[in-house]
Amino acid sequence: MSFVDRLRECSRFNPADYLPFLVDGTEVGLILPGFAARLARFPDVFATSAECVRLAAAITGFEGRTRAIETVLRQLVAEGAIRSWRDEPYTVAARLEGNPLFLMERAAIPHFGIWASGVHVNGYVRTGEGLFMWIGRRSPDKHVAPNKF
Repeated sequence: MSFVDRLRECSRFNPADYLPFLVDGTEVGLILPGFAARLARFPDVFATSAECVRLAAAITGFEGRTRAIETVLRQLVAEGAIRSWRDEPYTVAARLEGNPLFLMERAAIPHFGIWASGVHVNGYVRTGEGLFMWIGRRSPDKHVAPNKF
């Protein structure tokens, strides 16, 4: 696959193909219908419809949401619906500077269409001996891109 083909593949996003994921009436992500069908098996945690997926209204507060979602995610990992459990809790909010709503296992973030980011740092320093560069390398035990620069 060429680089241009890969760009085209990544640029095929169509919001109509997804269901909004709502927490307290606020959209925090987008879920594919197939994954929404899996979540429908957990009606105490997720209320699913043809229009959206909602975190159940009875589940409130940061800790309560975190516990309820983790219970479901652990079952989905055990079933193979989510590839792994990384023990990387990721803070979920409606927007970057918004109040945290809950923590979610990072491996599940893509399934919920939640915006995520990470940090990678490279650097350089000039010394009397010349220019030196520090190039970061991912840990070999990372699930995504292990040992990559």
